[in-house]
Amino acid sequence: TGKTYAHICNDWKKITYFVDASGTIMSMPPIVNSYDVGKIDEKTKDVFIEATGTDLNTLKIALNIVVTALADMGGKIYSMEIIQGNEKFTTPDLTPSKRKIDRKYVNKLLGLELTDAEMKQLLAKMGIGFEAGSALIPAYRADILHPMDLVEDIAIAYGYENFDAQIPKVATIGEESRGAILKRKIAEVLSGLGFLECNTYHLSNGKDLIEKMNAKKTSLVKLSNSVNIDYDAMRNAILPILMKVLSENRHNEYPQRIFESGIVFAEDSKEETGVSERASLSAVSVHPNVDFSEIKATLDALMRAFDIKYEMKEKEYSSYISGRCAEIVVAGKSVGMIGELHPQVLNNWEIEMPVAGFEIDVEMVFE
Repeated sequence: TGKTYAHICNDWKKITYFVDASGTIMSMPPIVNSYDVGKIDEKTKDVFIEATGTDLNTLKIALNIVVTALADMGGKIYSMEIIQGNEKFTTPDLTPSKRKIDRKYVNKLLGLELTDAEMKQLLAKMGIGFEAGSALIPAYRADILHPMDLVEDIAIAYGYENFDAQIPKVATIGEESRGAILKRKIAEVLSGLGFLECNTYHLSNGKDLIEKMNAKKTSLVKLSNSVNIDYDAMRNAILPILMKVLSENRHNEYPQRIFESGIVFAEDSKEETGVSERASLSAVSVHPNVDFSEIKATLDALMRAFDIKYEMKEKEYSSYISGRCAEIVVAGKSVGMIGELHPQVLNNWEIEMPVAGFEIDVEMVFE
């Protein structure tokens, strides 16, 4: 073991080790312990516990857990003073830590009417003290990080089986959100026009969102811990996702008409999370005779259903065929694009039929 881990000390000017009163080396952390004086058997009565690591606070917690576990088996704990630079501290230090706990907070969360005396009794069942509105947390309870952890312990001590199921007395009326109503009505209109609704993943990748769509390079919201390169970015548009659906359904008969209303994501420094979310709607149609007029008729029907006036302005976009696409404008604001998908885009997705589609910002159109 010493040879295996000796490289750790290659650059050390001094080597740390423990010696006993007779000068015998007991341990040389973090390399090796002494087999002669470090071996424990059924006759061992005194145990010197040495802990090494990279974080002192974590070490103290770990040591407290070990020594209290041994004490629970009948052992007796002894402390010693440690000198670290100019600092001195005693270890293990089993002084309970204090954390304020509000009885009203506990009762509100659990739906009970506990008194301080009852709360003290319940905490005592969990090995936790209570005095003057504070919980005295044992040194070995490193799992208590928040008042909610104390509430959980009180609930466990009270007994989950003792809670009565009750309908809360609230003075509010539940109703469907405006966004949900709008999404449902959009689905009703497009379904009536012969479109099938899709519900796809929010995750995609740069190749599908940018490269295959012949789109201009833009910054995507990337995942920092993605385990799959096919799902390492949040979608910034729904149209590429629908193109993927069409690509994976080439074996099915045509025409195929699909749509999706959902959330798209973009980097935004103004947001607390650095990411903004917008509601978007995209619809596509694919069959041998599809053209700009057909998809425009679909958009016309959708806008008429909501009594929304819009206009189209000529604009080129790399995902669409030049001269067969347009910018969608509502109340003077650009809200999306419509047109026939570019042959290169179709080739990228291995789709052998023409495709026409549109995508609009739902929030801007229906605000």
